[in-house]
Amino acid sequence: MVAAITVAFELAMYRLPLFIPDTAISQIVTVYILVNVGLLVAVSNVQQQETRTLTLGLNLLGLVVSLFTFVSATIQTGFKVLSRDYVTWDFQIATGLLLWTIEGYTAGLLLSKSPKRVSRRNPRKMIQPYGWKQFN
Repeated sequence: MVAAITVAFELAMYRLPLFIPDTAISQIVTVYILVNVGLLVAVSNVQQQETRTLTLGLNLLGLVVSLFTFVSATIQTGFKVLSRDYVTWDFQIATGLLLWTIEGYTAGLLLSKSPKRVSRRNPRKMIQPYGWKQFN
């Protein structure tokens, strides 16, 4: 479900025109930067090392691209021109990286809450939240 929504949003971002007003890009990318910084702090909640590393890498890359896009859009706003095509492409890349970071964070939280495999041969190894489960 999440992947289908992401693909649909990425297709919508691909269909954007080559020139978008820089004021729109700079305002939207400001929100992206705030969300990336919030996710940077929240990634520490992910239990699995591989998922946490992947999500952190995507988050840092998305933060750098968002900062570059914000600076480029702000400079071009000062010159009162429409955005160049590289700013629009950077905006699309920043959008994709942010969505992938959110998916990685969500997957990491869901995978860390999945139940562990329990051996059915020795039921005494099952641990309950209140302590060892006793079988008589």
